[in-house]
Amino acid sequence: MTTRYFVIDLETSVKNRGEFAIGKQSGSPHAPDNKIVLYGSLELVDYSAPSRLSIASDDTVARQDWVDEVLGKADYLIGQNIKFDCMYLLYHHHDEFMHFVKRGGQIYDTQLAEYILTGQEDKMIPLSSKYTLDKKGTKVMTREGLSVRYGGTDKDDRIAAFWNDGYETEDIPHTMLRDYLEDDLRNTAMIFIDQIDKLHAAGQYLLFASCCDQLLLTTIMEYNGMFFSLDQAFEDVVPLEKELTNLEEETRLFLFEHFSIFCDARFPLEPHHINPNSVQQLHTFIWGGSFNYTVDEPQFDDNGVPIIYKSGLKKGKQKTKKALKAVTVNSTLGNLADMPKTQNTSNGTITEIIDSTWITTKQAEFLRTVLKMRHLSKDINTYYLGLTSLTWPHDNCIHGSFIHTNTATGRLSSAAPNLQNITN
Repeated sequence: MTTRYFVIDLETSVKNRGEFAIGKQSGSPHAPDNKIVLYGSLELVDYSAPSRLSIASDDTVARQDWVDEVLGKADYLIGQNIKFDCMYLLYHHHDEFMHFVKRGGQIYDTQLAEYILTGQEDKMIPLSSKYTLDKKGTKVMTREGLSVRYGGTDKDDRIAAFWNDGYETEDIPHTMLRDYLEDDLRNTAMIFIDQIDKLHAAGQYLLFASCCDQLLLTTIMEYNGMFFSLDQAFEDVVPLEKELTNLEEETRLFLFEHFSIFCDARFPLEPHHINPNSVQQLHTFIWGGSFNYTVDEPQFDDNGVPIIYKSGLKKGKQKTKKALKAVTVNSTLGNLADMPKTQNTSNGTITEIIDSTWITTKQAEFLRTVLKMRHLSKDINTYYLGLTSLTWPHDNCIHGSFIHTNTATGRLSSAAPNLQNITN
């Protein structure tokens, strides 16, 4: 029985943009408004030579013929960053794609293959090279893409220019988009054929195939997502924000009342000038030194006469301007002789100070408050407000990204959000 190999690539819409976008990917497959504009496939004969090219538009008959042929008959789907294409197929042709998986269909990713062949050095390598313009306006390559590396052609810059100018994919001239898609298919096929020989020669083919199985699994995991209750999150964050506000005020007052502060007598430091979340200010209070705070400084003319507003809402009031003033702090903590060698404000150093025998109970309570404040702030911004901004409202799920080609060790990583770093 003949094994059938299909290189695939999909051109999609880019409607996840603007004020209500979720995440940073305009062409995100999770965005309900995004769709597949062009379906492309290139069948290979014994994964050694291109055979039959097929490109279908978003037309009911042509689209279904493509899906039936590719997902219904392929044994292997090959692509550059193929997770993107598989995700779109899961959303728009779920049953057909899952049938492909259940009957033993496999995927192969040229980006993942290069990552393995280069010993995890080429991370998330693109198909097309990256360029910038030098001072003379000359185009300079900043990162070589797989197409150039394997002797193919670079992408058509005009297509990216359309997207950068705000064009929808559907509005790009159809002939240009088809040529763009065909170039990607032929480049990917050429790269794959060469890579497979290299993987076999290096004895890495089985490793690569295993990694592709893992890629397929995490792609389906991403598609399923993680449920996140927006209503519950917004309800739960209210008391946490109130507690954080109270801790910040407690910290602000402690710093103001328990440290020797020297500043311009005309502009005394007030509690509201202290920012308990400022690393610089906290470092100054713990170890001593100085920092700047902003004041409204009254304005005078050359004769020393106050400058007064002559009209408007501030009529009759003296004009002011924002000015920076320095404050010096003599820290009762920093003046002690027996202190950590590393003078920073990291959680580890603060914990070391708390556990020491040379600070007062009151000082230890203050530092514990700082740690609690930081923990609460991280929970609120990362695990409540942060996760709500990554939750898709159509299914109340977070579809984080698992990344297989981004570490020096070959381990799996994840982003948007980091699903491997969710706290209890």
